[in-house]
Amino acid sequence: MRSPFKERLTVITGASGGIGYAFAKLLAKQGARLVLVSRDVRQLETVKQELAPLTDYIQVIGADLSTTEACDELIQQLERLPYPVEVLINNAGAGASGYTVDQPWSRLNNLCQLNMVSLTHLSHWAASQMKKRRTGYILNVSAVLACEPVPFFGVYSATKAFVTSFSITLYQEMKRFNVVVSCLHPPATATAFGQDAEILDSRALQLFNLMHSTLSAEQVAKVGLRGLAARRPSVVAGLLGKVIYASAAFIPRFLGLWLMEFLFKTEQAVPRSMDLRSI
Repeated sequence: MRSPFKERLTVITGASGGIGYAFAKLLAKQGARLVLVSRDVRQLETVKQELAPLTDYIQVIGADLSTTEACDELIQQLERLPYPVEVLINNAGAGASGYTVDQPWSRLNNLCQLNMVSLTHLSHWAASQMKKRRTGYILNVSAVLACEPVPFFGVYSATKAFVTSFSITLYQEMKRFNVVVSCLHPPATATAFGQDAEILDSRALQLFNLMHSTLSAEQVAKVGLRGLAARRPSVVAGLLGKVIYASAAFIPRFLGLWLMEFLFKTEQAVPRSMDLRSI
């Protein structure tokens, strides 16, 4: 069966590793043309060399999307490409754990810029171009934690709640123009995110590991691409992820807050040296 992404120019942010790399590898195998975006240009070049035999076009762009200027510059570079952007996967994101007020504002500001503002800007730009052509796909990576406020991981969960709400709204607006917008909600995934966000010692990740429910990046990426191809506005990866996401609608707020605090408050709630990076 022919892939709907074959020969379509696909932009993937946070493509140097984790779920972004998994997206790139799967789409290269499907014959998509790729533009890979990340801060880590050296790693992007390694990915490019690996995937080049699988596709007739692959380009890398270095960009730190935690800044407004980098997002503006990325859009300018995308407008100069020899092909129109037909698929956009907003995968870049970061997290920060601990007491919110004990984290430097500059760090939280960068996190919000990366997780929300740059994602919205890129989606707005891409959707406007796709609307004119009456075709296109946008996949925004949210999280299972978008379903519930999460003490000690609050800014991250709030940004992902925004991603979910924005994406589903954009889906409803754009479907009449044959532009598909989908939102992917990964649960705990075997990437560097847990280490970067300093939640490796949280009860939440320990629970997922104990139940052998941690998904691979490739498993998550496959679910996302299937949902996008099926034109679904929202898709949740993994059985436990589906249970968590669906149950949030029925759990009283006070109980949900208690549970999330229990799962995400670590012994070292104050952040140590969290480094924002695109995953």
